Amino acid sequence: MELTCKNGKSYIYDYVDVQKLFDDYYVTGRLEHDRYGRPTNRKIVQLGYSIGVNASDNSEAMAIKIHHSKNRTHIVLRRGE
Repeated sequence: MELTCKNGKSYIYDYVDVQKLFDDYYVTGRLEHDRYGRPTNRKIVQLGYSIGVNASDNSEAMAIKIHHSKNRTHIVLRRGE
């Protein structure tokens, strides 16, 4: 979240409800493939609006990448396309 951000780390704006974001988009998006063309456990979702700041280049994060694993799921910010 914005209030707890550290230098060099991406953050999501405080007004964004991350759980609602996940609930709204977990079945949508484009499945990512590895270099051999096999599907991975990650989906890319283009949002069309800014939800935070991407630390790699301080750009507005307009997309998310949802990582699914056996025990949990998490969201990573992306620049957008």
